[in-house]
Order: sequence, then structure tokens, then C-alpha cells
Amino acid sequence: MRSLFFIVVLLPFFSACQENNQNTKGNISSFSQKYKEKVNQELEKAKTKEENTLLLGFELGMSEEAYQSKFNALVKENTLKPLIDFADNSKFVSSSADTTDYFYSLEIDGEFYPLHFFPTFKDKKLSAISAKTSLKVGESKTERLYKNLVELYIKKYGDDYLERVNMYKPNDFVWIDANRQIILSVGFSTLQIDYSDSRKTDVHLIEGEKIKEENTSSSLDDI
Repeated sequence: MRSLFFIVVLLPFFSACQENNQNTKGNISSFSQKYKEKVNQELEKAKTKEENTLLLGFELGMSEEAYQSKFNALVKENTLKPLIDFADNSKFVSSSADTTDYFYSLEIDGEFYPLHFFPTFKDKKLSAISAKTSLKVGESKTERLYKNLVELYIKKYGDDYLERVNMYKPNDFVWIDANRQIILSVGFSTLQIDYSDSRKTDVHLIEGEKIKEENTSSSLDDI
């Protein structure tokens, strides 16, 4: 009798879990198809007009020398600041102990966070750049800041975006314009913005995950 009781009590729970997993798989499959179609559609546009503009004046295809020159210019004009400028603020968590690193002071919801850049070069040309900021404000506030960042990007890049459903964290948002791809994502304490050239990057969003492909065919005013 007790076994029957537990079966009756737990059956709705397991049914709900199974339904949730099926819905998640369906969302992932739907996203994957839409993503592939959007990439192929936009790459056709890129044959006649490329979109290489990134954040802070960086551009896809610029040489390593041009990237470094632009970076130095941003440091000189104080757009990029040394890590030590943020050292007294307990909200900030550095991804590096090297105080020679420089950050962009990203304003979200009236607060400032250091945005660190990670460029990727392919054949000595800029093919992608990731911008990350680590927060020390708790999961709920991180998600609120992420929501505000998404709203700012919708204003800047429009509402023609794809949304990738995640089970355990807020959804990713993807803008694809010609050859340029922009992805906003959030972790427990990290906001991340990825810009890439979808013709050259080794990372594509397939089946709801970032995977490697050996052959790829397919205020915030400044960023």
C-alpha cells in the first residue's frame, strides 16, 4: 500500500519533468533550424555587403597591428582604463591579477562594470572578440543587469534576433547581420558579449550548444 502511495504522489512530478525535457529538446531543435537558416540567409547578403563594425571602433578583418593601434588609442583617450582604477570597488572580480590589463567601463542600470576584451585572430586578421565582465552582486541582480543589457542591445541592433532557451539560466540572444554575429549570454556571475565573423569563427551555435566546427561554411552607444 505504501509503495502504491508513493507511485501516485511522485507520478505527476516525473511526468512534469519528462514534459519539461521534451519541451526543452523541442526548443533546442527549433532554435538550431532557425539559426542555420538565418546564418545562410545573412551570408548571402554578406556577398554583396559585409558588416564588420564591432564595439568601440574595432572591426572584423583588421590586422593584429591595427587592433593593437586602436587599443592603444582607446587607452590614451581614457576610454579603456587600467584594472587598478576598479580595485577599490568590491563589486568587481578581476579575471586576471595583471594590473596592466585594461577595461571598458560598462554602465548598466546606473552602475559601472569593467568589461575585459578577448580578441581572436585567424590568419592574422580579427575574426572574433569576446567582452566579459565578472560581477559580485548575486544571481538575482546579475540576471536583472543582463535583462537591462539585452534591452539596450535590442534598441541598438533591433528586434530581429534569435533567442536560445536555457533550462537553468536566462536565455541567450543572437543577432546575425550579414557576416557579423552577436551573442549575449549570462552565467552565475558573468555577463558576456561575443562578436564574430560567421564565415571564419570556429564556434557556431548548433543544437543549443557552442561547438567546434572543422569547416565553417556558413552609456552603450559605443558597443
